Amino acid sequence: MTNDLKKPLQLSDAKIGKVYKIIKVTCKGFVKKRLSDFGIIPGMTVKVMNRAPLGDPLELQVRGYPISLRANEASCVLVEEVPEK
Repeated sequence: MTNDLKKPLQLSDAKIGKVYKIIKVTCKGFVKKRLSDFGIIPGMTVKVMNRAPLGDPLELQVRGYPISLRANEASCVLVEEVPEK
């Protein structure tokens, strides 16, 4: 029997072009509310569209809409990669 469980990674470390399922949002207060308003909540999926040359900001697609997150905001979002079909 194989173990298919993968260790969650920070959204800030995610690869361009991949789709990820949000596992947990660890930030608090205003940042957590802002992310929630964008639809970045556990169970949702996000696609990493692009990253600025220095890694900040990160361009994502959530619920079909483009959004940008700063690296420090994305670092408090834990995700796991969704296998390609």
